[in-house]
Amino acid sequence: MILINALFLLCLSACNNESIRENHSKTQYENSEETTIKSETLINQNGNTISDRILTPKGFDRLSFDKNTKATFFRNLHLKPNGSKVLLFNGNEKRNQEAHIAILTLDVGYVDLQQCADAVMRLHSEYLYSQKKFEEIHFNFTNSHQTF
Repeated sequence: MILINALFLLCLSACNNESIRENHSKTQYENSEETTIKSETLINQNGNTISDRILTPKGFDRLSFDKNTKATFFRNLHLKPNGSKVLLFNGNEKRNQEAHIAILTLDVGYVDLQQCADAVMRLHSEYLYSQKKFEEIHFNFTNSHQTF
């Protein structure tokens, strides 16, 4: 569940409409001591991967998966050092620097090509590529035609 939340935050941070997220973030999470305390105790600031950075709550264990699964791939994605700034494709800092827990070290290039769904498709493709499943890296248009 924590991994799903982390990936959701990653995808949310890839979206372009910052003002909506900023307002949502402030109304739900700002000034909540309980949320802050829980977040701080579940973050290992020295962790270099998702599984090392995002800890399990006390009394819970992370499920074990085969080394070739998507879960293991996501858990082992490398992160920038704790406290790193979220940068946009052009190198500018993103306005809301409080909406993330961690930043993946994936290169997004220098053109604004990756938005919300693109980030999910990118991560899925990165997983397939890591498994050398090149023939599976494709997506279907709504009219069922494939694109590669």
